[in-house]
Amino acid sequence: MKVLISGGSGFLGSAFSQELIERYRTQGKEVMITWLTRDSNQAHPVDINMMTYDELKKSDMSFDVIMNLAGAGIADARWSDERKEQLIASRIKPTQSILSFIERTATKPKLLISGSAIGWYGTQGDKPLTEHSSFETDFAHRLCEGVGELGAQSD
Repeated sequence: MKVLISGGSGFLGSAFSQELIERYRTQGKEVMITWLTRDSNQAHPVDINMMTYDELKKSDMSFDVIMNLAGAGIADARWSDERKEQLIASRIKPTQSILSFIERTATKPKLLISGSAIGWYGTQGDKPLTEHSSFETDFAHRLCEGVGELGAQSD
């Protein structure tokens, strides 16, 4: 199986990559994981291939699964206007790159998974939330919604 992950070095991406490699090795199956990155010199596990967004634009590779987890850390800094722009751009640009790749590639992935952030429900304090909970229309929610709507264009 060939998997492309944007945001592979992040919290979810790195844990998912490691788990997938371990599970496939245990089963004696082959898995190739490629992380999309802005910096091809970024430190990464030896089992992971690296590809820049510029390389993706020219690539004729095919992937069985594409997982879009890219985005600056939502809790890494105070949400100034500048930081909000960084949070948006760090999610929208990678998503657009992936959608452009899927559109032009001859062999489409079997699965596209796109996660944008943990803030879908907005800021609601300590209130327990379920999938059926309502959301607050704040920046965190709008950020998730915008990336989710963009990702849904791959249908």
